[in-house]
Amino acid sequence: MGPKVDVLARLERDGNTVRGRHFYAHLGVDLPLAGSVTDTGDIALSARGEGRSGARQPAAVPGSAPG
Repeated sequence: MGPKVDVLARLERDGNTVRGRHFYAHLGVDLPLAGSVTDTGDIALSARGEGRSGARQPAAVPGSAPG
């Protein structure tokens, strides 16, 4: 991704389960996210499925919880 890519993400955490969506504004693609939180607070997310644009775009998105 370049420096000018607008991405909006909304996540919800329930215990060690994380769910949500992320939206790529320039593509008009809205994809579901699912993942988990480890004991150390790391978040592992994956985005799979068809977005609202109909594009199929699998991706893995690792992240970290604030610490």
